[in-house]
Formats: sequence, C-alpha cells, structure tokens
Amino acid sequence: MQQLNSNNTTSFPLKSVANIEPLLPTLWVTNIITARSFKPLFTIRCLSSSNQGISKGNHYIIADKATSEADIKAVGWMVQQARGDCFVHRINLPLDCLVSDATAVRELTQEIFEFALPFADWIEIADERKLKKREALAIAKVALALLPENEQDIELDQLGERCGASDWEWRKKCEKLASQAQSQQTNQDKLRLELQALAKEADPIAKAFIKQKLAESYRIRLSEIDNLLKHISEQGRIQEVKCYSLDELLDLNLPGVDYVIPGMLPQGETILLVADPKSGKSLVAYDAAFAVATGEDTFLGEKCKQGKVLIIQCDESPTTARGRLLKRGFRREDASNVEFMDSFNITQLHLLEAKLEAFRPTLVIIDSLKRITVGSQLSENSAEFADNIYRLKEIISRYNASGILIHHTNKNIDAVGVGRVRGNSSIAGATWGIWSLEHIPEPDPNNPKRFRVNPKSLTRIFNILARDTEGQTLKIELDPEINHWVSLGQDGITPEQKQSEKSQQERIVELLQSYSPKGLEASEISQHLGIAKKSIYTQLNRLVEKRIIGTRPSATDRRRSVYYVTQSENDNPPSLPLYVPDVIQSAEINTRQCFQSSITDSQQIDNRYITDPRLSESVIENSLCPVSISEIDNNIQQTQGGGGVKTISELLPETPVHSVTQPEFMEGDKITFHEGDNKWKPGTIAKVVYMDAYFVSAEISYFAFKKNRVFTLYRADWMRLAGRVNGQSRKNQ
Repeated sequence: MQQLNSNNTTSFPLKSVANIEPLLPTLWVTNIITARSFKPLFTIRCLSSSNQGISKGNHYIIADKATSEADIKAVGWMVQQARGDCFVHRINLPLDCLVSDATAVRELTQEIFEFALPFADWIEIADERKLKKREALAIAKVALALLPENEQDIELDQLGERCGASDWEWRKKCEKLASQAQSQQTNQDKLRLELQALAKEADPIAKAFIKQKLAESYRIRLSEIDNLLKHISEQGRIQEVKCYSLDELLDLNLPGVDYVIPGMLPQGETILLVADPKSGKSLVAYDAAFAVATGEDTFLGEKCKQGKVLIIQCDESPTTARGRLLKRGFRREDASNVEFMDSFNITQLHLLEAKLEAFRPTLVIIDSLKRITVGSQLSENSAEFADNIYRLKEIISRYNASGILIHHTNKNIDAVGVGRVRGNSSIAGATWGIWSLEHIPEPDPNNPKRFRVNPKSLTRIFNILARDTEGQTLKIELDPEINHWVSLGQDGITPEQKQSEKSQQERIVELLQSYSPKGLEASEISQHLGIAKKSIYTQLNRLVEKRIIGTRPSATDRRRSVYYVTQSENDNPPSLPLYVPDVIQSAEINTRQCFQSSITDSQQIDNRYITDPRLSESVIENSLCPVSISEIDNNIQQTQGGGGVKTISELLPETPVHSVTQPEFMEGDKITFHEGDNKWKPGTIAKVVYMDAYFVSAEISYFAFKKNRVFTLYRADWMRLAGRVNGQSRKNQ
C-alpha cells in the first residue's frame, strides 16, 4: 500500500472539522426522528450528516445491525481529529423498538453511559469480522480521506484481508478509489480558482459569459454560482470570533489611539466628509492631504502626522484636480508621498487593496461615495448600502491607514448633526465620525425675514462629530490664494472664553507636573484649583485627547482614574539602554519570548491601562531583554501606516546612564520599596533576575488590598535593605 501515499491529498466530504464546544454530549443515530426522545439529554446527529463538521466533547454512537461500519468509523475518526471522546453502543434491536416510553428511554440512556465501548476497543472487535468487498471499499474510501499516511496502509491491508481479496486485486481497487478522489479534489480546486477570478471580473458582460461557461462545465446552476461568489467575497472579511474574560480583556496589550489629524481623525479610522454641492468639500480634503503629505502646513491649526496620501478622485476631471492640487502647493518633489487614481468602483476592491499593499499610504481620500457606487443595485436609502462603507473601511484599516470619504447632504433644511447625511442613517453609523461643512446664512437684503447663502462668502462652519472625542464646531475661512482653510476658532466661543479655557488647561498641566509621576484624581485637581468638576472633566478629556496627559487606575481605589503628565520627548529620565551587541548573538525566538514576558511581568498592575503611547514606549525601552533590530523595524512599519521608518539609532538613548552604587540584593531579603510615588512599603525579594549596580530586575512580594501581590522593580534606588535571612547563601547575580 506504499504506492498510495502520494495520493494523501484525497478529498472527502467528511473532512471538515469544526471546533465548537457543545453544551450536551452528541448522540449519533441512523434516524433522528426515532431518537427525538433523547433530545433533552443529547445533541442528536444523524450518522449520514457527519460531513457538516464535528465538535469537541463526548460522542456516543448507537449502532444496530443495519448501521454500516463505514459510517461509524467516519464519525469516530473525525471525533479523534477534533480531539473528542467517542464511544460505540451496540444494540440488537432497531432503536424504535427500544424507546417505546419514557422508562425505556431512561434505561437505554443509562446503558449508553455505562456500557458503551470506547471507539478504539470497538475497532479491535470490528476488525475480527469478515466483510463483503462492497463494505470494504466503502470503509477504504473513508480511510483514504481521513486517516494519516502511516495509518492508511495498516487499515487498507486489514480491509483486504477481511474481504478475502487478493493483494493484486485489492491494490488495484484502492488505487482506483484514490484516483477518483484525487480527480474530484482537483476539480474542486480548479472551480475555486475560477470563482476567485470571476469575483474580480469588473466587466458585467464578460462576467455573464464566464458564469454561463462555469455552469455548463461543472453542471452547476447559475443561482449556486451566485451563492458561491457571495461566499468567496465574504470569506475574506469574516473574522474569527473571539471571546475574552474581563481579565483577558484588561490584559490585552492594545496600542493607544494615534491620530493622523489630532482630535479629528485617528489612525486606522474613516470619517465621512459631507456638505452641500459646491461648498468646498474637495478643497478641505486636498488641504488635509497637503498637511499629511508634506508636513509643511497645518490642517485647521493642527499639526498632522506626515506620511503618504492616496487620492481617489472620481467626482471631477483630472484636469480640475491637477489645477487644485497645484494651487494648494503640491509640486513634483512631493511625488513620492502622493498617488492619484481618477477612476474606481466599489466592485474593484481588489484593485484598491493591491494599491494599498504596494503604496502603504497613511491617508486615503475617496471622492465621492455616490460616484464609486454607480451601478449598484442598492439605494442610498437602504440600510444595506452601508455595507459598501464597511467594506471600504475594513480594507483601509487593514493597512493601518485613515480614510476621508466624501458624501453629500440631504435636502432637509431642518435636519441637524448626522441627520444632514444623505441616505439611510446607517451610512453615518458606519464611520468613526462625521465632518460637516456648512455655509453661514446671511440676512436677505430684500427680505429681512429670510436668510440666504452668499456664494462669494469664503467663511464656513465646520462641525466634527465622532465617537471617542468631544465634538467641535469651528469657524473656518478659505485663503483663495493657496486654497488653504484657516481656523478662526470655535464658533460661539469668545476670545475671553478661549483664553480662560487655555488658562485652565495650563494650570492643570502645571499642577500635575508638580505631582509627577504620582498624578492626581479629578476631584483632587478640582480642590487644588477651585474649578468646578464639570469644567475639570471637560478640560481633562481634551488634554487626554491631545495626549498632553495620560490616565491610569488609582493606587488607592482601582475603580477611579489618576491623571498624570506624559513624559516629554526632551526629558531624559533614567532608562535602561538597549543591548544592541547581544541582539546579534541571540536567537529571534528567544528574544521575542523574553521581550514579551519582560513587558508583562514588569508592568503587571498599571501598564495595561496606560493611554499615553510615549509612556508605553518607555516601558518597552526599559525592558531588560535585548530587542532585535528587525523586530523594531517591523513594528515601526506597521504603526507608521506607510510612513517613513525610523532607524535604530533614533531609538537608542543619546547619552549613557551612569551607574549608581547600591548594595547588592538577594532572594529572601526584607526591604522597603516604592513604585515611583515615594510611598515606602515593606516587602520581600522573591526573585532576582538581573543586577548591575543601578539596574536591577527583581520580583518583590508584598501584601496589599488583603492579598499577596508581586511587583517587578527595575531601579535599585527604589529599594532599601531592611533585613536579611541568616544563613542564606548568596547567589551569583
């Protein structure tokens, strides 16, 4: 049977295995209707439906004299693949004769649990029974599909002996079975590839001809081809379902929110820019593109993250777009950071994904939603129309880019906020936020009771509505010389109010700096500064959004938050250097494991909640495990969204940290320590991982909040020796 090993790719409909954890054990029978009395105690499955997947857990097979061995072995082998437990219970009478009443069902259930044989024991008994050639071939077909190579030969040899066939005859029959299965698998793979190519076909006429050809070649109905195409298009977008406990959710090492445009557009999110026709939507988008691509100007007063920009302009001609881009200031030296597409349709998502893969932009601008959905059978007023936005958003986010999707407003003059977005409300709900651009009505000189829109006015109202940030209403004005929008400040806020807010924020930052790194709760800040809590929370949220301050759980009450000033890039606090020479000598796998465990152990209590990215970067810099250069470069590329990659020299500290003479510590020492807040607590050194003068890595065991806890410390000046256990031998640190 060694000749059959090359055909191990044989496909069989029973091969799909689903890892679903059932609540009840599974009972396999030949007739589900007969076994319905067992439903409160089992999940009932038919032996002929095993091709629908097998779950983990306990599986019981009821086998009467009419149950085929091939069906039993098919289920048993698949249960073994799913790492479940399978049992077989033989009965001499048909099942419907044994479930006449509730008492009989209860007795049979007890017999199943007590006397059912494990699948391996049942196989030993079954292999002693003689088979007809037809039965043996049915089992051989299952074995070729489900068993690994080393078990296939053993099973096929036994089947040949059990049916009494000669070696030559049996080998020929098995080779024929394997060839048929291989041909079936080849046809399935070929159909799958042709359907994937058909899904990317943009020409509707060519698509119709290809569908008709596939239907004739594979004898499949056109409706089935449509269903397969829908399945293929959705297969790449369906994510694996994950379930987290609260501890697992809080322990997730998630990156903080990084903004492409501070307070307006986070990295990896998509916003909807809406306005009436000819209001300046495209000019707003080009202004944002210039700020991101060149870094030479701000967008409405905000300094943007510099990177590449992909402009998909389907609403105006390339000539018009070229003139506007030139007027805004784009020049040939910006070519490496800007690419332009003059046509695109929602059915060409594979082309967009290919461009994102090759170009890796930070910002993607699409003008407009209506234009790229021309020919769609769904109306804007349909809730399913938002699926187009979800698909666009998912592809853009997959490449860590941000998106600006231009759309129009509706004709309802009384609508406000997201109600101004044209079409179904699900369109607005599909994006992270809404940018709304509006004309400022002016009194009509001919009718004092009416207002009109002055087409020559260069002033607009710019509304920002988003999920995670405070809404803004800005008054902006266009500089027609360079098509640059200038922010005139928040609408409805006087210069005195703006100065008052700025003064409050400055006072908050100064207060937190004086309490750094401990930080203060909002109520404490309110008491120190004499500012109402409502105003305090508003200003704190704005400072957090601007990433000037960060938050973490309070040390006294874990359900409350402490605000602290984030570390400035110009500060030079003591930090551990990266051991670059060790990187070259260490293996990548060990480096990664050590790196991850160091981060998890070192900041077990607070770092999981840190919202400031620079503080989390300092945690990575202060880890004692060497970090590979390639790993750092890869991480930067993923977080830059297509932007430039920093060199390793930029990540290394500019000046070396001088060692401080400190006493050596050893396991079992009684110490006092603090966590950066100068509150000294008693503890015991449970483990010393590393020690070199100022730099240490020691696990401290202490008692807090009625529990024994462990804290990892990296600074020797945060520990003081209080006592040493007599007779303990010093270990080589």
